[in-house]
Amino acid sequence: MTIDAHTRLWPDDRPWPLRRPPAHRWSRFSEAMHCIDRALVLGVRSERLGIEIPAAQVADFCSEVPESRIPFAAIDPLAESLADDLAEVGERNITGITIAPADTGTRPTHDRFVQVLDWCASNNRPIHISNPFLEHPRSIMDFARHALLDEPLADFPDLRIVISDLGLVPIEETLLLLTKHDHIYAECSRIATRPWLLRHTLTCAYEREVTSRLLIGSGFPFAMPEQVITAAYSVNTPGSTTGGAPIPREIIRAIVDRDLIRLLDIDAPALPAPASATPSLTPRITEPAA
Repeated sequence: MTIDAHTRLWPDDRPWPLRRPPAHRWSRFSEAMHCIDRALVLGVRSERLGIEIPAAQVADFCSEVPESRIPFAAIDPLAESLADDLAEVGERNITGITIAPADTGTRPTHDRFVQVLDWCASNNRPIHISNPFLEHPRSIMDFARHALLDEPLADFPDLRIVISDLGLVPIEETLLLLTKHDHIYAECSRIATRPWLLRHTLTCAYEREVTSRLLIGSGFPFAMPEQVITAAYSVNTPGSTTGGAPIPREIIRAIVDRDLIRLLDIDAPALPAPASATPSLTPRITEPAA
């Protein structure tokens, strides 16, 4: 099973500050997901930046194909409507939430951020932490550092969390966080199409023995799942390496095929049985031959 740990909706063809996907790619979600089984679909909310895809839109989009689209509603911890926003997640039975500490200007040790962690722990909701607009001038870079999560997460040992922004924050902080906390995972969308950085990160994770916490993620619409899967399987090719021992093939295969639904303790509908009678016109991406 291949699960994309990071895809996003896009509201229209209006470019958002400093991040511009290829024209109209956002509208071809189903086509882009042909090579994966499931995807986490994230909303976004930042009152600081004036950007929002509401929970209702995410929920409605995912309800179209509930067996393969997993909804994560965006929460701004500093919003005055925080209590109502969390209640809506429960009422709509949305799978999880996503928070952007840097984009919302919320330090992870802030009481309101911790309040969200507490709600998710009490209501068995996984969390996706990422900052899609970290390049925006009003996004606070320091709040994106994964080391800031260490203190609050210590009080919620059973909380399931996926963190993003690998390659934009110090890698050793990220890997140490994965080492210290049992249910924290990191997805690779920010580095998946940057060959040297992808290999460097995988090498560091392999040396720290935390590759079991790494997940495949595309960051769609900024990259396609097919691109990132191909890049992962190509990490040991001469053009992607500057020397050193290759990343074991079984490590790469495990990252691509990791069962994120089980790891996050998500109650997802069963996938439909494959239609064997009709061959697919868009075959899945598989591991290349040795």
